[in-house]
Amino acid sequence: MVLWEEFLPVEWEESEGVYKWSNGLRGSLKRLSGGPEVSDVCNGLTFAEFLSQVAHPDANPEAADGLEYYFDEVVESAESMDFFDKTLPKMADLALRLPELLLEQIEQRKKMVEVVTDSGECDDAGVLRPLSLQILHPQQPGIILITQELAASILSCAFFCLFPVSKRDQHRLPAINMDTMLAGVWGRASQIHKVHCLRNYFKRVCESMPQGSVSYERKVLPLPNHKVMEAAFWSGSHTPLCSFEISDHGIIEDAGWEYAQVDFANKFLGGGALRLGCVQEEIRFMLSPELIVGMLFLPAMAENETIEITGSERFSNYAGYAGKFRYAGNFVDSTPRDAWGRRYTKIIPMDAKARPGESQFQEKILLREACKAYCGFLSTETMAFNTHENSGVTGKYGGIATGNWGCGAFGGDLPVKSMLQWLAASEAGWPTVKYYTFQDQRAERLSEAVHHIVEKKYDVGQLWSAVLKYGELRHSKDVHCDFFTWLLKDSTLHPAS
Repeated sequence: MVLWEEFLPVEWEESEGVYKWSNGLRGSLKRLSGGPEVSDVCNGLTFAEFLSQVAHPDANPEAADGLEYYFDEVVESAESMDFFDKTLPKMADLALRLPELLLEQIEQRKKMVEVVTDSGECDDAGVLRPLSLQILHPQQPGIILITQELAASILSCAFFCLFPVSKRDQHRLPAINMDTMLAGVWGRASQIHKVHCLRNYFKRVCESMPQGSVSYERKVLPLPNHKVMEAAFWSGSHTPLCSFEISDHGIIEDAGWEYAQVDFANKFLGGGALRLGCVQEEIRFMLSPELIVGMLFLPAMAENETIEITGSERFSNYAGYAGKFRYAGNFVDSTPRDAWGRRYTKIIPMDAKARPGESQFQEKILLREACKAYCGFLSTETMAFNTHENSGVTGKYGGIATGNWGCGAFGGDLPVKSMLQWLAASEAGWPTVKYYTFQDQRAERLSEAVHHIVEKKYDVGQLWSAVLKYGELRHSKDVHCDFFTWLLKDSTLHPAS
């Protein structure tokens, strides 16, 4: 049996019922928390030496070189001095507090379970009963609620590369230590700016620790919902399509807290966030580093699973994309909180089929994508979350903010993927899809197609049937144009008004 404690940098003392640091690590972190006068860690070189001493033996040794380069060659001297004098000692103190914060999370969980149980609002599956911090295994729906302080402690440990490595691959867990990212700053401006975002996050939380919470949920389409995974379910649905708003400008994370935000995820949460990746998912994780925490305990998503993270705070602005990504200064998040202390920001990581080629037009792949989106959009939170007094919000979300999901490096077909998201969001009961095209040329006729579909009063089943018919023709090479062009040209597909 694999114990959760094997994935933590601290040890569980069964006899005492506490977590503990090893004497060596505790001593090193204690010295670092005393500041440069005690630890002698005052620049990139001495920080690199410290990291080489404390990092897990399996960590990339070039991470130390990356730290030295970053703080001695990249960061302005005044900013570097501020980091070593003020931020780094408090990061060490946050790491030291991991044992007590883990125990506090257990106690908090017990109290919340009592409240939920007494309220009678929890379903039989127990999805809404907050769990103690643990691995949420595949096909195990559940929700873990932690404080932002515990998140900061975990992230400090990840920055120091303290987490055990060996069994993570075996259990399909993404990397959580930041060694590969730190090692990658050489010659990569985007990686440098990712570290800028993290440094800004640590500066902020070390100056004033946020007092909220973040929840991490594994969502699973269980057997009772097996009909959703059949094409007949979709073709037979008469659910009206929700409204579909198109924006050629702007970004998903600026849609507002009223919109749940789709993360174009890798099946391994975070994708290359802690490696060398720097596209939609990775950038979102740098803006809100608390998202990274889920990588500690959420294994890869199966075909019938997605993840939902509620309450993460955004700390940074940015500009550019991929290799041109740049940190663009501090961001102050004013999103209100719910009764669990979570900001209303809801992030939905869901993985599209990777590089499917022409097979993506086959029914089984179309069905996979529709079900994956439906799982992501389906709300499992049946509890009525009351907001804090005078917050001025109701806790109800207005729509889904999404865009070209799986249509970049994953090679998805934008016209088809946009329609699948629309029908999935409609079937899941959302009132609006707010679609950001990022000025992709493949979306040029999206507005025209949406207008046509609305005018002809398509429902979910009719839109699914149109997509399915197009897929059959595309797969058999009887049609070569995109879905929008085909739909607008073929008048025989129009449902009766």
